[in-house]
Amino acid sequence: MVELETVLVMETAPIKFGVNATAEIGFDLRRLGVTRALLITDRNLMKTGLPDRVRKLAVDGGVQAEIYDGVHIEPTDASLAEAVSFAQGRNFDGFISVGGGSSIDTAKVVNLLTTYPA
Repeated sequence: MVELETVLVMETAPIKFGVNATAEIGFDLRRLGVTRALLITDRNLMKTGLPDRVRKLAVDGGVQAEIYDGVHIEPTDASLAEAVSFAQGRNFDGFISVGGGSSIDTAKVVNLLTTYPA
């Protein structure tokens, strides 16, 4: 008789959440070896001040950080190309996404295409 595996292992990237978790972003970025980060967000979220606060926390934690706020809802090839163009040649070694799925998707594409240019 064949025994079924009863122990499974699933490894994922760490997820930090909770009250004031964002306050530790500088520490977390430095722990990952990031020295220069690009924060990727959209213009509507910029109006709330949240991306500026996150950037300041990163800078206060010892990480240089710039903001790109050109994310489009449901990113297009053109909007992704704009984001990649913004990041190219600026030597970012880390990416922060502030927002929803569009910001996350844009950050992933920018990371991929600036790390491994075509």
